Amino acid sequence: MATTAPLVLLLPLVLLLLQARWSSQQQQQVVTAVIVFGDSIVDPGNNNGLHTLIKANHPPYGMDMLNHEATGRYSNGLIPTDLIAQQLGVKQLLPPYLGVDLSPDDLLTGVSFASGATGFDPLTPVVVSVISMDQQLAYFDEYRGRLVDIAGEAETARIIEGALFLVCAGTDDVANTYFTTPFRSAEYDIPGYVDLLVGHAEEFLRELVVSSRGARRIGFVGMPPVGCVPSQRTLGAASPPGPASPSETRRRCCTTPGPRR
Repeated sequence: MATTAPLVLLLPLVLLLLQARWSSQQQQQVVTAVIVFGDSIVDPGNNNGLHTLIKANHPPYGMDMLNHEATGRYSNGLIPTDLIAQQLGVKQLLPPYLGVDLSPDDLLTGVSFASGATGFDPLTPVVVSVISMDQQLAYFDEYRGRLVDIAGEAETARIIEGALFLVCAGTDDVANTYFTTPFRSAEYDIPGYVDLLVGHAEEFLRELVVSSRGARRIGFVGMPPVGCVPSQRTLGAASPPGPASPSETRRRCCTTPGPRR
């Protein structure tokens, strides 16, 4: 599912990147770090050490990385947050927070707490045993403490204030928790479930902004066309085999599967 998602999200992420670069050039501000929360689209390998089937540390993932190494990124190569960190001049690769030996420079310039297959719905990470969004916030609090140990409180505050925070989640809530399992579709219709997700997303952003965590610049990435990702096209394939017309291709990629009741 996740291998094509970075391509779908390319436009909004590029716009975010261009806005950040313009802001930096016009206001002489520097992005001090890139700090990421979310799902497989922005997970560089946090799932590698988890007891879950949702991992990308094996072929064919990573076939275009150095030495064709599968790092845990759900991609043949880089993921969008790597490209953003590069273009902002922060670092070449944005590392996972878990499972790797992070140098002081790694920590000072940002990490990703994202976990493939998680979501805003608290049930989503439980179903597949991955890291919840709340746990990602807890890891951020731990991370901030490590920054203080390295650089002191004042420098940590400066880094956090100048960091670009990215939040990318929601796809797995819709594609997996709602449409693939019976847990939520039996309880909510689609508008009701959307309201549930929006409420949890709002709460998450509030925790970043209103709490003492200090986030100032946040990029919030919307969901791609869920019906276009490979897993959903496979699970919901109702059309006959063979090439589709251009109009049929657009229809398939721009709609989500209906509820299975």
